[in-house]
Amino acid sequence: MLGSAWGLPRERRAGAGRYPAHMATAGLNWEETELAGGGALRCAGPATARAAVLFAGGGTSRPLAGTWSSGYEWLLPRLLPQLPELRCGWLRYETRSWARLAGPVRDHRQVLDRLLADGPERVVLVGFSMGGAVALTNAREPAITGLLGLAPWFPPSLSLDPLRGKRLRVLHGTLDGRIPGVPGVAPETSQAAVARAQELGIDATWRPIPGGHHAWAIRPFGQLIAVPPADLWLREIRASLQELLEQ
Repeated sequence: MLGSAWGLPRERRAGAGRYPAHMATAGLNWEETELAGGGALRCAGPATARAAVLFAGGGTSRPLAGTWSSGYEWLLPRLLPQLPELRCGWLRYETRSWARLAGPVRDHRQVLDRLLADGPERVVLVGFSMGGAVALTNAREPAITGLLGLAPWFPPSLSLDPLRGKRLRVLHGTLDGRIPGVPGVAPETSQAAVARAQELGIDATWRPIPGGHHAWAIRPFGQLIAVPPADLWLREIRASLQELLEQ
């Protein structure tokens, strides 16, 4: 299925190997594939779907081995059963570092090319933190209708031109970056990016998550824990995705 539809090698069925138990029992037909460069892809939903979403996670300053995003690990089993006709791709980078952004962008592009090869009519990119910059860099393709940034990192030096003719929606926790010593992205930075996009004539909006931190779920000591207001994040992400997937 995944190996043939996405043009990628080895596949792994849900419930095997590194799959968390709740991911395998959420009513989703998950598949995992190792990418040629060392990253990996998890995918769910019909390969022939007319609409698809690609989720990209965050990173760190130091070049560390890629991991599966705890935020998406919490979010996707709750979100995707409500969107059964959607094709979902979830990327794990080979190396997750915003100081070496070219690597995550390459991994994302590799998966995106195969997703587009399946011929979906509409594709939405979702980027959390560093994943915002990754998705923005690869957003030029005509089939991509929009980008949803979740506490996204959009550095001022990053061109917004790939979003011309598309829609940008940003959700950002109001407490992001406010706790000393806790990594995050100040919400003012994504607000500034949305303002820049609007000046370029791009359909862009910014919406706060009151009381929200940088992430809506964390995995300390291997235990997945929701961070309030995780349920509000879920509702706003679902509403934004549904809007971006509309024709």
